[in-house]
Amino acid sequence: MKLTRAQLEAVDPSALHGLATQVGNVHEELTQHAKTHEQIWHDLDDGWRGSAADSASDSLDNHMRRLRANAEGVEQLQTSVTSAAADLSTAKAKVLSTVAQLEANGFKVGNDWSIQDVSGANDTAWSESLQNNSVALRGALDGYEYAEKLAGQKIEAAYKNIQPVAAPAPGYGNPDNWDTKCHITGGLTWGDFTEEQKRNARDIYAVGRCLGMKKEEIQLALMTALLESHMYNIGDKTIAGSEEKADGRNGKKCMGHTEDSDKESGAGIFQQHPFDKNGYWGTADEIMDPVQAATMFYKGRCTPSGVLADGIWTYTRDRGIAIDPSAESQYLYEPKERNPTIKIADGSPKSLPPWAIAQAIQRPAMLELHNGGGPYPSYEANWDNAKALYGKLEEDQAPFVNNSDYCSVRAARVNNILRQNTCV
Repeated sequence: MKLTRAQLEAVDPSALHGLATQVGNVHEELTQHAKTHEQIWHDLDDGWRGSAADSASDSLDNHMRRLRANAEGVEQLQTSVTSAAADLSTAKAKVLSTVAQLEANGFKVGNDWSIQDVSGANDTAWSESLQNNSVALRGALDGYEYAEKLAGQKIEAAYKNIQPVAAPAPGYGNPDNWDTKCHITGGLTWGDFTEEQKRNARDIYAVGRCLGMKKEEIQLALMTALLESHMYNIGDKTIAGSEEKADGRNGKKCMGHTEDSDKESGAGIFQQHPFDKNGYWGTADEIMDPVQAATMFYKGRCTPSGVLADGIWTYTRDRGIAIDPSAESQYLYEPKERNPTIKIADGSPKSLPPWAIAQAIQRPAMLELHNGGGPYPSYEANWDNAKALYGKLEEDQAPFVNNSDYCSVRAARVNNILRQNTCV
């Protein structure tokens, strides 16, 4: 034992609680800074468009990510310090309790932890008592040393996870030079997601769980949203009312298609086409509601003409088609073919790759670009991203862990959507 008895008795683990409080204050400050930057980000984002504006928004967004990451690191440090204080306090109490027991039995524990007999007894019982108490003291001292070492390792590991917050100043550029083209930015994996992307992914996952969809079906929906919108709820300037419900940055500024000549405008997380744009997926309000959009994508939608637009459920289950990434991709359709269908007859495929099913249900706007030869991820890469995203959502399960009634409180809303989706 490196510490003497006097030194150990002077150790005050409660001082670590004070340190934990100070660390907690730093965490609160970092969190508040992140919130302030987020508000600035939203304020600056209003009315912006173009690559220069996106660059400035991305710079602020990256700075917010660093602040949040450091806030999480500081929070972990606070947890480690608090845990260390509790462990050391328990270990110290164990040592002092053992010393007190020794001295009550007629032994004296020295400053160097040596044990002396002050009772005058010298028999077999005394020898056994000395041996047992010595073992107990050694165990308590070893326990304290281990707790001290572990506490140091925890605190050091947590501290190393905190990276300096540094980001270049946003390059806003001259507003006169901002272009009007849409540049969707943002990561395609959970670790790179903004809070908007995470919220939309949770909605797709949660609705799928509530509807009893299979894992592969939920993954297919996630893949399609990644293909269509980078998991943003995107509006379109040609669809009235869509901008008000769009996500803050990419959702509002990209506004889907930018060419006035485009007559196939889509909106929402799946870029679905509304009834008044020759689409099958409902009104603009329904498409711009991620819960409704996901429900329709899973279960289909009854069109005004009484025809059911297939969702994942009706397309795969009613036809007995399995989702199989290894299936032949020759069943992909020409990119510009509108609303393709697969005729199920003798000799027709009973399994299809997920991207072919997504295209058959709703031709993803960027599907033709995802062949691995352009700037976008390949079909397989998007499917891998969707599977990894599903795994993170399984771990996250925020709607279900934090609210066990997630499905039941939304039952009426989902049932109403399903009634609209049923063709009589």
